[in-house]
Amino acid sequence: MLSPLTIQPGKRCIVAGRTGSGKTTLAHAIVKNSPGVWIALDTKRDPFFKRFKKHLPELEMPSKIFRWWRPHQKIIVVKGSSDANANDEWIEELFLSYENVGLWIDELYMVTPPAMQGQGLSRWLTQGRSLKDSFIGLTQRPAWVSRFCFSEADEVIGFNLTLDDDRKRMVDMTGNAAYRKTLNPHVFVRTNQTTGESRMEMLKV
Repeated sequence: MLSPLTIQPGKRCIVAGRTGSGKTTLAHAIVKNSPGVWIALDTKRDPFFKRFKKHLPELEMPSKIFRWWRPHQKIIVVKGSSDANANDEWIEELFLSYENVGLWIDELYMVTPPAMQGQGLSRWLTQGRSLKDSFIGLTQRPAWVSRFCFSEADEVIGFNLTLDDDRKRMVDMTGNAAYRKTLNPHVFVRTNQTTGESRMEMLKV
């Protein structure tokens, strides 16, 4: 049976859907209900993150991030770069600096495009499991994201995708034909990559 929408320590989740489908709203709800402190890498200057009063400078040194942290603060927002390599190198530094934290990437192809499997994200998704490092990655173009990310995900969530190559990538990586369907706005499909179980749900946050 699919668990409630939370990410337990060491687990990974990918959320895919077109712009405006509700990805970020859903991710915020998941992170709020998940254990630990989360660091959000804002790679595309998403207006959603304006609600958080403090934004750290672009790719702020990971060793300095928690100087800004305050008790009961759930999410720390760090501005990302337009350079995927720079973002990946920052993730590796974050991996080497902390354990038992969550990483939220608001656009995965700004870190791991199809032809790139950066060492930073690779270490976070593989070695980070034993360190209880959690992960949620969002994308509006799953076809532009490295297959490696999908292969490491414990759960994949897909909103209404309009492009055939994006739908095909979701079906190929999950084995779930439901991602081929055109859904009503704010309806999403959840797939547990371990059990293969899936279901459709309505975004209610």
